[in-house]
Amino acid sequence: MEAINAILRAAAGALLGALSALPEWAVMAVLAFVVTLIAMPIMKWTFNLALAERFKRQIYASLFEIRLFNDRLGATFLGLFNVLRFTGGYLGSWLLPILLMSIPMAPIFVFLHFHYSYEGVRPGASTVLTAEFAAARDGGKPAAAVSAPAGVRVDTPALWIPAQRQLAWRLAAEKPGDYELELAIDGRDYTKTLVVSDDAALRSPLRPRASLFRQMIYPAEPPLPADSPLAAITVEYAEKGSFLFVPAWGWILLLFTVPWFLLLKRPFGVEI
Repeated sequence: MEAINAILRAAAGALLGALSALPEWAVMAVLAFVVTLIAMPIMKWTFNLALAERFKRQIYASLFEIRLFNDRLGATFLGLFNVLRFTGGYLGSWLLPILLMSIPMAPIFVFLHFHYSYEGVRPGASTVLTAEFAAARDGGKPAAAVSAPAGVRVDTPALWIPAQRQLAWRLAAEKPGDYELELAIDGRDYTKTLVVSDDAALRSPLRPRASLFRQMIYPAEPPLPADSPLAAITVEYAEKGSFLFVPAWGWILLLFTVPWFLLLKRPFGVEI
């Protein structure tokens, strides 16, 4: 999985790096075009148009029935029930295309999340670095130290929190930059990235131990070794605001996807 993530990180870095001079809304407009180009052939070859048309006709017939027999309470409720039933069928006809589209699009959305969903640590601000152990320890506080490059200052010694199996340090950001922190824990060395900037950049709040699922949802850094006693190393980044659990960039992307779809559906021969 890490080999795939490494390729995706390089591709995402190249694409978003090429667009870095643009404002966020313009980046989302370009990416919406890319997403639409990916979606169109999948929709064309997997969407069952005949089935969708049948459900739409049944929805229209039910609405007409409600209007025609609006003085009959039973007929009205039956018509409403049929509208809901056939609408569910119509939405169900989208299930296969959506599932297939999610395969190529999921990595795109995951990397956009790690580029645009987190606030950068600003110079003069502080954050917390945490190393979490996978299992409880009987030997007390582990031997641990953090080395930070110039531009980042380690403000506190390691704080051991036995109940949470965590070591924590407070870091102070002094200058903008992309940094790699070095942790020495129980005689083993680990690294963790830290981005000090307000610009859009690949931010990795959590570096987990190697597992297929966690590498799929946290691909921004190589995983910790599978035999590591650590479950994860984290750096605190503030999350940007969201609406209905969707971040702002997601709504902007959706907003631009609609006109791209309307412009491209005829050339691709897509009907819904």
